[in-house]
Parts: sequence; C-alpha cells; structure tokens
Amino acid sequence: MGHITKSTPYFDININSDSGNIVIVQKWKYEWKANGFSEWQYPEKLNIHEKFEKAITSTWNGKAKVKVLGTSEFAKQNVSKVFTILFDVKWVTTNAHWDVIVSKLNRFNNNSRPVVDWNGRRIELYTMDVIPVGKKGAPKGLLQTNVVHEFGHSIGNHSNIKGMHNDEYSKSKIINKPYLEDKTSIMHSGMELRKRHFDYLEKVLNEMIPNTKFSISV
Repeated sequence: MGHITKSTPYFDININSDSGNIVIVQKWKYEWKANGFSEWQYPEKLNIHEKFEKAITSTWNGKAKVKVLGTSEFAKQNVSKVFTILFDVKWVTTNAHWDVIVSKLNRFNNNSRPVVDWNGRRIELYTMDVIPVGKKGAPKGLLQTNVVHEFGHSIGNHSNIKGMHNDEYSKSKIINKPYLEDKTSIMHSGMELRKRHFDYLEKVLNEMIPNTKFSISV
C-alpha cells in the first residue's frame, strides 16, 4: 500500500506512504480572454499559469498535517507517521477537473471579480489576481491574493457543499456564522489557513480506505 489514489470531479488524491505526502492534484483547462487587450501569446499564458501555481502552492503547501488511526492494515502500518498535504495545479487540455477562464486586466474593479462555480466546475480569474489587494470591509492593511482564496473554494470551502464553511458570507446557507469575524482567514479577507479549510479534503480522505480515519491539523 505505498500508493493509494482516488479521483473526484474536483481533484485527484494520491496518498504516498513511502514519501509521507498526500498530494491533491487539480487539472485546469484554460480559456484565454483578451478582454480588450492584445491577444494572448503562449509565453503570457505560461507566465500567468506559473504565477497562479506559485501563489497557490506557497500558501497552501505543507501547512496541513495528517495522522491516521483505525484497524485497517494501512492504519496500523502508518499509525506513527505524520503525512503532509501538498497541492499540484496542472495545465491540461483534456480531462480537466476545472475549466478556468482567464481574462486580461490592468487594474482591480468591482465588475471583474473572480468566482468559483462549484457545480459547473468553472473558475473565472483575472491577470490581476496574483497581486495582493485589500478586500471591501477588510481591516486596513490586510491584503489577500485572490487566486489563493478562490483555490480554497475549489477544494471544498464552498456554499454549494452542505455542511462546509465559507467564512466570508453572512447570509450563506452553510455553517459559517462562528467564522464571520475571522477576517484574517484565507476564506475571508486574509491569508491565514485554518483546520476547517481542509474539512472537505478530510471528508474525502475518510471515504478512501475502510476502517481508516484521517485527522488533519494545521
């Protein structure tokens, strides 16, 4: 049981008991919109993909640790091990988890806001979304990089998932009221990770191996 994998519509999971890593892979298929600027060239596409990936992995990678309990052989073999969660965002042209629409933009504005459509598996981003910005209602000086926040929605912090958390919205259908004032949270207005931001991943992990419980901490 060196490698155990699971595919979901939103990401793939690879548990590697040899390396001690749990790798979450998202495959993004891009649609490039010039948005009134010059047409996209390949070096520009590669550059923005690399910036998206760097922003995401520098914020999310290596911050969550996982322990394993249970009566399965996997759990018994790894009971003393601490796994590390890593993320990998791949640019693909087929078999994508997400369709990602990227539009050129040279300044932030209220009409061009990034969004994640969970049910449609669609992400809308802008070239400015790799630059830290203060969100409306955030404390002075608190900045957030939009692509990193939207990535959090795409791994399960979304209002369309029953029982999950979405810290920033007070009128959401989900369980979020205890976290509405946690403005430094990555899923609110800041860049800090919390254990709850990994709850959906923990749920998926706990469906992978019978008689095995994964517990995530940050």
